[in-house]
Amino acid sequence: MTSEVLSQSIDRPQRRPAVLWPILLVWLLFAGVSFLGVAVPGVNEPHYVCKARSLVDPDWCDRDFFLRSANVHWCFLLLTGWWTQWSSFGLTVIVGRVLSALVLALGWNRICGAVGLQGWRGVAAAGLFALLTQSGSFSGEWILGGFESKVPAWGLGWAALGYWIDGVSQWRPRMLVMAGLCCGLSLA
Repeated sequence: MTSEVLSQSIDRPQRRPAVLWPILLVWLLFAGVSFLGVAVPGVNEPHYVCKARSLVDPDWCDRDFFLRSANVHWCFLLLTGWWTQWSSFGLTVIVGRVLSALVLALGWNRICGAVGLQGWRGVAAAGLFALLTQSGSFSGEWILGGFESKVPAWGLGWAALGYWIDGVSQWRPRMLVMAGLCCGLSLA
């Protein structure tokens, strides 16, 4: 192998399968913990799915006190509410958990890449994180185990941190813009 060919192979971007397998494994891990750890529907899921339905269909259960209370998770409820118009609440929760686990996995892999935990090390760290989340609660809250607005918010927050770390450490303004976008979506 000549030095020119070696140089080209080193400078070549990573192949997609090499980048995607940690995301897939972490997604399967997070989704598995969510479904195996908590039955569908989970503790808060019926409340939030009903609240989402009432936001897009105000006549649905229009005399319920909880459903008429302030909508503090407005973006989440609006995105979820349209789905409840043509899908069962159970299917809404299942699809929501799968998509939320994907957002968590993407965010997890983004921050792991920024702090040097690529590949198997990031997957192992996700396993440790999942184990810790199942061994106790954080002030009565959970990240893995249900469909609620905080789950994708955590994933987007992790992605924001990963982009911010890369943007500051390597001075890449595009990464800082991505950090801001992810942070804004997380807060929404």
